[in-house]
Amino acid sequence: MCHFSKKFLVLLLSAVLSGSPIFAVTRPTIDVPYTANNIIVDGNNADWAGIKSKGKGISFYKGDGHNGTPTNLGTTFCGQIDNESDCRVDLWLAHDANYLYVLAEVKDDNYEPFDANNLNNMAYLEDTLHLYIDSTNSGMANIPSLPINTQAGYEQFGISTDKNVWGENVDFTTSSITPAPQWAYPDGIYWVVQCQVRQLVNGYLYTFEERIALSGRPGKNMAPLVVGNSYGFDAEFCDADNGVQLQGYIWWSSDGSKDAWNYENLWGIMTLKIPGDIE
Repeated sequence: MCHFSKKFLVLLLSAVLSGSPIFAVTRPTIDVPYTANNIIVDGNNADWAGIKSKGKGISFYKGDGHNGTPTNLGTTFCGQIDNESDCRVDLWLAHDANYLYVLAEVKDDNYEPFDANNLNNMAYLEDTLHLYIDSTNSGMANIPSLPINTQAGYEQFGISTDKNVWGENVDFTTSSITPAPQWAYPDGIYWVVQCQVRQLVNGYLYTFEERIALSGRPGKNMAPLVVGNSYGFDAEFCDADNGVQLQGYIWWSSDGSKDAWNYENLWGIMTLKIPGDIE
């Protein structure tokens, strides 16, 4: 007969009720190096050469050998993602103690442009990059759609190749309403984004470049990010193919099955490195 201490049973029950993992879970990590370079957010990767040389970026695609499981979080597919040629994401982060910078290079076999003047689709129905930050490290699981728009620390930065943010749970837009309504755009101050689309011999390359204020946006969900600390972070790409809205989407960190948009406990970890730490 197995005997458990009262303390263990209390901890076990607490974990179950909170939705937290009962046993240790390995989460993927990404270092965010400090840079003194003046990164210009223009959708061009020319000023990222030094950051790329540090080898601290991440890649996720079907066949990357890092499939997520409940105990080892990693690449997770929802819907239909065929192979690396169908969708591959390479992503780097950096900071200058004031802003978090993002460079994502996405290779896609089919580019599905939508009319940027009409924006008749919510962003997640298009070719869209999502970034997620848990700025309070709350690690909440299965957050309801409401109150996710006012969930302290929760931030979802989503934007499509045509700069559509409609329907995204982001506070950093030209609208005071969340989810972002039709016609909303990144505010251009606390969140700046550019995306360039280039046709390749086989497919397309989307170059997303973003700048997010470490101090957050006053009065909104995101708490200030402190250099030297670590925070929950995730990245996702929604893939629209051949006129099919949201054929599939791919996560850098989840448990192999869940759509992790409202599962902070399934996100990876980013660490804002102090100057000189990994240079």
